[in-house]
Amino acid sequence: MECNRTKEKSSSRSVQLKATVGRFPQN
Repeated sequence: MECNRTKEKSSSRSVQLKATVGRFPQN
């Protein structure tokens, strides 16, 4: 359960990061 929760949090963070990169492209 804990592992699954961590994976979910990581995925959410990745999506947030993608959104930020999409909004502010640096490359």
